[in-house]
Amino acid sequence: MINSERKQTLVDLTRELIEIKSLSGEEGQLVKFLGRIMPDYSLDRIEVDRVGNITGTTSGRRPGQTILLDAHAVNCNRT
Repeated sequence: MINSERKQTLVDLTRELIEIKSLSGEEGQLVKFLGRIMPDYSLDRIEVDRVGNITGTTSGRRPGQTILLDAHAVNCNRT
């Protein structure tokens, strides 16, 4: 279980991510934001490919399974 400070940090980060406009084909602002914050999470490698996808990789020191987290923006109109 995470402590209340880490939980609040996660909630704040999630709110920031949600507020960034990132419609399909217009994800540049989100990629720039992620590129700024990813180094704070001790990733081994951060890359942006030729079409603008950003990936962050961390490699363990022992054999094991790979986990891929993938996200796509969804435009939800609320009335």
